[in-house]
Amino acid sequence: PVMRTAQADPVLHPLPPTFTPLHWHQDVFALPAGAVSLASSAVTEHQAFRLGETTYGLLFHLEADHRQVTAMAQTFPDDVSRSGTPDERLLDPAPAASIAPMADAVLDRWVSLLH
Repeated sequence: PVMRTAQADPVLHPLPPTFTPLHWHQDVFALPAGAVSLASSAVTEHQAFRLGETTYGLLFHLEADHRQVTAMAQTFPDDVSRSGTPDERLLDPAPAASIAPMADAVLDRWVSLLH
């Protein structure tokens, strides 16, 4: 689970306080100078950040639908094995379906900042 840490962010505000997006890799990052942390998890201190008004960085994947996750798992089986996530959990279509409306809301809000 990922927890939103910035309650009033204009882009991530549609996300619930806690949600479970797709995590595909073990990459992590330090915040760039001047960035604001927006989300964290028990495993990763910075799951999302904003730098300035319109630059966002997300460690998790809101955009991946069930078809994409299935293709990724088939293409990169070693990544799935290293993750320790059971195939049935990773390939369950329900999580991607529940994240899709959140992804749409977040991306719509971000694009509106860019106009």
